[in-house]
Amino acid sequence: MIFFNCFEKDIWELEDLFRTFDAELIDADLLSKLEKLLNDIDAEKWNKDNILTYLINKIRKDESKKCTISDYIKRYENTFEQWDKNSNEMKQERDYAPSLSKAYQRLSKQEISEYDKYELAFELSKSIDF
Repeated sequence: MIFFNCFEKDIWELEDLFRTFDAELIDADLLSKLEKLLNDIDAEKWNKDNILTYLINKIRKDESKKCTISDYIKRYENTFEQWDKNSNEMKQERDYAPSLSKAYQRLSKQEISEYDKYELAFELSKSIDF
């Protein structure tokens, strides 16, 4: 408890500390005790949520721990769904980026005709959401 009281005024450092925890160290027992300690030092709800979601996210897909932390997963289900959705969108953007790079390289070549440049730009514009 004394250790946690040291972070009462600067909870950001406590958050950073828990970001470095390996997944092997995280389990339901740690999460419940951590939540209790965060409540004891009167940490803001959003600070508690940040710390807990970060730790839970590290182990939520681990089949051996999934059952014991199911209550936590349910509590932050919307957050994890949004993170998964954003992660998939970012992956799609990264997968699409090489074709954009190739298109840019083709457009910047001087020997390509104006007509081909317009055609290429038109094809690229089809994949852009306005």
